[in-house]
Amino acid sequence: MSRSPDQRVWGRKIIETISQASTIKSGGLELGSNAPMIILDDADLEAAARAIVYGRFLDQGQICMSTNRVLVDATVHDDIVDVIRPMIEALKVGDPSDPATQIEPLINAYARDTVLVKIAATKVTNATMLIGGEAEGNVIPPHLFVDCDHDQAPPGQ
Repeated sequence: MSRSPDQRVWGRKIIETISQASTIKSGGLELGSNAPMIILDDADLEAAARAIVYGRFLDQGQICMSTNRVLVDATVHDDIVDVIRPMIEALKVGDPSDPATQIEPLINAYARDTVLVKIAATKVTNATMLIGGEAEGNVIPPHLFVDCDHDQAPPGQ
């Protein structure tokens, strides 16, 4: 995957700054990616489904390591969809003051609008939406699309 000019400039600045430091501390850097998960034909589908749901919906997908797309071996595609669909449908959406809530509001209207644009763009492709819903304020219910084009931008951050 190629990086944008801005990513390369920031990467160089970070390397230059680190190389001139008198003390180097442990740390981790994340300069952008598309966080795919790959499900092979011999996967434990229950465990894979739990990892997908957790990886995608933790913090409403607003973290750098959020699972943004899942590539699934064709032989287990329908099976993983059958396992993951009820898990996603069971996620509690709404009020962040309710401890049972799992899907809370996005950080701001800009983040919400960015996700809604990606959802709208995905809807006009050959992808099939299995789970969806309307935004209420900055809360967007989980969506599940299948049969997406490989270059389709995933709904999310």
